[in-house]
Amino acid sequence: MRGHMIADEGQRFYMYVGDQEGVGKKTIQSAMMARTRQAYALLADSGFNGAKLRLVIGEGGHHLVPVFVEQFPEALKWIFGMDTNTFFPDTERG
Repeated sequence: MRGHMIADEGQRFYMYVGDQEGVGKKTIQSAMMARTRQAYALLADSGFNGAKLRLVIGEGGHHLVPVFVEQFPEALKWIFGMDTNTFFPDTERG
């Protein structure tokens, strides 16, 4: 990411990492927390502020689908700035 800074064109970044991701791994995943924090810092240094950049660190979170599923509605809500119910409104179709 360092060599390819991202220009602010109105996009928003929601980053989630569990504090247990990579624990006990011998792969690149072992650096998940550190690399996520580095990516966040690079985006912040590129000018993305709190309104356009969010990092959430999940206590006890592992790299598992159920953790992602739990976090996903909050990510959508923050990215699009709306209640998740607006994605599936109760409307009549004609």
